[in-house]
Amino acid sequence: MATGNGVPEVERIRASLEAWLGGLWDESTLRVTSLEPFGSGHSGATHLATVQSARGSEEFVVRTSVPGVKLSGPNDVGRQGRVMAALWSEGAPVPRVHAIEPDAAIADRAVVVLERVVGDDWCTVADSEGHRAVGEAAVRGLQRLRETPSDLLSAILGTAESPTEELARWFGLLERSESESAGKAKRVFDRLVDDEPSNTPQGLVHGDFHYGNLLFRGGEVVAVLDWEIASHGPSLSDLGALAVASLRRRYGDPNPTGDVDIRLDELAALYGVDHNDAAWFIAAACVKYAAIIAYNLRLHRSGRKHDPIYEALVGTVPCLLDDASDIVEHGLSDL
Repeated sequence: MATGNGVPEVERIRASLEAWLGGLWDESTLRVTSLEPFGSGHSGATHLATVQSARGSEEFVVRTSVPGVKLSGPNDVGRQGRVMAALWSEGAPVPRVHAIEPDAAIADRAVVVLERVVGDDWCTVADSEGHRAVGEAAVRGLQRLRETPSDLLSAILGTAESPTEELARWFGLLERSESESAGKAKRVFDRLVDDEPSNTPQGLVHGDFHYGNLLFRGGEVVAVLDWEIASHGPSLSDLGALAVASLRRRYGDPNPTGDVDIRLDELAALYGVDHNDAAWFIAAACVKYAAIIAYNLRLHRSGRKHDPIYEALVGTVPCLLDDASDIVEHGLSDL
């Protein structure tokens, strides 16, 4: 893709990034020698940058906003950077933030420059240590995030949402998706609202905590990636998201979240919560991911966000809602 003056878009980003970093770090000889797409491409625009400076040659991960789109929600990469910077200062397993430009000032984009964390993906760990080891490490990583001080959460993420408030946000997204499964989702949603748990712990919610967003090293999670939809709310929500990743291994669909073979009641036990208390949040997470997939499918088909993987996930939405309904009725005993 080229700009109006014939300059390739990636070159325009590279040149703008080079000038900005050189000024920010007070290094007139700094050069961004390469800028390449990085990662799966399903979570915003991410590049791997090679930077030559007085410190030598270094690699950084660069997240950018989508130009022409309001800097809010998942497109607010400045917010993502602030969240990760605050968590890193508390010793959480997140990449170190090296620079943030929260406004659309770098080739019409907001930018966050991150440490490139070296680690293994879940498949590598599963092959060498087994699926349960992956689940155990992921839960330990989740528990480390749960330790984030509440005053820090309020400062960076605002007032905590209740379980129903969080669920309502995602159900609203599913309604806007115009999915054929909206009626089934409404029945599950109404049942969950009626059964909302009380006195649930509030804390950090990553929002998309699954195996595909984790890097492992030495048997532990060394980095939790993709903080686009982080919030302050019921901390069991992330356990629900992790459970959905394992549920999807039964669907036969493309599963970038990681089809780790571990029972849902085992996950709950590893986390230290009764499986009956976890069931509500796992069912709610099924509704949430049904909403995300249905909405992104609509964006893909409308041409607003091209990503053909969503055509292969058409059947995933009703499967998620069927599982949510089963969990509401019968708990986790068969899963």
